[in-house]
Amino acid sequence: MFSRHSTRRLQKAFNRISFRYTCRRCLSDVVASTEPSEFYLRGTLQPGPLRKSQNTDSKLLVLDLNGALLLRGPLTKGPRAIWPRPYMHTFSTYLFHNETQSWLDTMVWSSAQPKNVFDMVKTCFPTSHPSLLRVWARDRMSLPPEQYRQKVSTVKNLEKVWFELRSLRHSLYSTLLMDDSADKAKLQPYNHLIVPEYQETIRNVDLEVLRCESRGVRAIEDYDDTLLCVIGILETVKQQQNVAKWIRKGGLVLEETQDTPFRDSNTQNWWQIPEIKKHWRQQGVLALDKLQIKLQPFRPTWATVVRATPSLAQPTPEYLAGVCLPKPPDDHAATARKLLVVDLGGTLVLRGPDKPIERPPNSKKKVTKHRVS
Repeated sequence: MFSRHSTRRLQKAFNRISFRYTCRRCLSDVVASTEPSEFYLRGTLQPGPLRKSQNTDSKLLVLDLNGALLLRGPLTKGPRAIWPRPYMHTFSTYLFHNETQSWLDTMVWSSAQPKNVFDMVKTCFPTSHPSLLRVWARDRMSLPPEQYRQKVSTVKNLEKVWFELRSLRHSLYSTLLMDDSADKAKLQPYNHLIVPEYQETIRNVDLEVLRCESRGVRAIEDYDDTLLCVIGILETVKQQQNVAKWIRKGGLVLEETQDTPFRDSNTQNWWQIPEIKKHWRQQGVLALDKLQIKLQPFRPTWATVVRATPSLAQPTPEYLAGVCLPKPPDDHAATARKLLVVDLGGTLVLRGPDKPIERPPNSKKKVTKHRVS
């Protein structure tokens, strides 16, 4: 039997060895193995690093972009369309709230090329992207030159992140990788928060809900609430001393009594269990309510023209998808000119930064176009 003092000494020695081992492995550019190491697996069973105070340890959230936070449109001659996931603005507000930032560090790591990553980050975090700890792209994947521009399977080795942020002392105890692909987390599977991929079919459902709301009709389904569930999961992860151990023991599915096997194609994910998904969503809504953050499925466009009278022609999905676009930067919004198109047969409402402008149906019809500065 070890004494309490001896146990603490062994735990501190293990933490020092873990940090040095991580630094040595990160010096290698090419990952030789696609399986988690024995050292990592032993670390997922440790109680966690000793805390110097009773405050919650800081955590690290590594975010993926395409498929996790947004959906990219098909390839065209021009820039590809980017459609953020519902509640993306709410999720961003939560991540960079002062209280959240006191215990959570956030960075982005995408397998896309740097120029595309920049566009996606600006869309998801139009005003808060400077608060991201790091923004990594495909050039951090350690791919051979011949595979850099090819669509190949990639792995996100979190040991590189831990080495880069070694001054913050993040490790398997405090890190969560949010990604829609299980292959990305092969080396650290118990630090992986897998989320359902945001696909075209899910986006079409979101657009249908948005279309029903614009008509004042109750929709059969609801918006995709994955990001609300992630907020609930983060609130629980905040209290964990060893994130990897919590996931390995089944924390995501609220079963922390048994050892969870490696995830395979037959493993049921947390969002596939209605009771579990409902629980995490409720936790996320409670956290947002505590921080007084409003639920916003989509961030309204900075200027949208809407007819007040009913029309036989229905808005196209492309037009409705414009509601997902971010608000332009403040410097652009201040100098841009707005175009107000007047319908001579009814009332027109301009929803933008100014108050709504209405024109009665019986007013003079001399002017067919106005420019609002």
